[in-house]
Parts: sequence; structure tokens; C-alpha cells
Amino acid sequence: MNIAMQGCQQTISGLLAAVNVGKSAILKLRNDESFNSLLDSTNHMTAKYHLNASEVPRLWRIPKSIDDGAAESFHFATMGYYYRPLCFELLDTVFVHLTQRFDQEGIQRYEKLEQMLLTGSGMDSIAQYKEIEPLLLKAQLTILSSMFKYSLVPELADIL
Repeated sequence: MNIAMQGCQQTISGLLAAVNVGKSAILKLRNDESFNSLLDSTNHMTAKYHLNASEVPRLWRIPKSIDDGAAESFHFATMGYYYRPLCFELLDTVFVHLTQRFDQEGIQRYEKLEQMLLTGSGMDSIAQYKEIEPLLLKAQLTILSSMFKYSLVPELADIL
């Protein structure tokens, strides 16, 4: 996804497609089976490299001076129960930030302009630009596409 976002030969359509692939991959990771696989892999790598094993944080006890004895402190039984909500929260945060970042009106407008320049269709996307004559631009793009082959905006810019 990083290459699609930063490459100089990439299109906005390609960037948005990469974001959608990334978002669908995140959604596929958000299940118990994927989490258990990740946890097993982490435990395997910990053992392989002789690292300290991950543990559930120790039980924190309320000081007796303020403990009224009404309820016992909650304690996670296993590492999986402790880390699962954190993992899902991380995946949710990434998904939400990708959605907020790339589902914006400006990016969608830029994508329409890009498609209009590359294909010549969707001339209504330039209606807000009073300095551009849509019929003249359509004729110019038709002539340009018959003389040169291009599929990316930077290629078109190099031709011009």
C-alpha cells in the first residue's frame, strides 16, 4: 500500500484500490482464528529466540484501606483473553483511520478529474472550473489520445 501511495507512476484510482485491498485484509484479520494464529506465532518466536514469555499482567489488588469488599478484581485467565481486545482495537483503529483519510470528497473529486483526463469521459467533473471549456477539452483529449498512448497522469504530463 505504501508504494501505491508514494509512487510517482501511480494513479489515484490505484491508490484507492490499494486502500480498499488493505481495508479488506484488515477485516479478514479481525476474527478469533487469525488472532489465535498470531498469538501462536508470537509464542513460537518467543521460544525460538529465548525471550521472556508474554504473561497476563499480575493481579492488582485494591489497598485494604479503600477496599469495601463489594466485588473482587477482574483478572484475565489467559494471554489470549487479555490481548484479543487490544489486537481488535488496533485493527479497528487502522481501519477507521484509513477510511477517514481516503474517503474524502477532495480525493474523490481528484479521482474523477484523473479519469476524465485519462479516458475523456466524465466531463461533468470539470463543470465547477469556469476557466475550462468542456467541449474544447474533450476535443483536445480525443486528438491527444489518438496521437499518443498514455495510461497515467504523469505520462500525460510528460507528453504535454
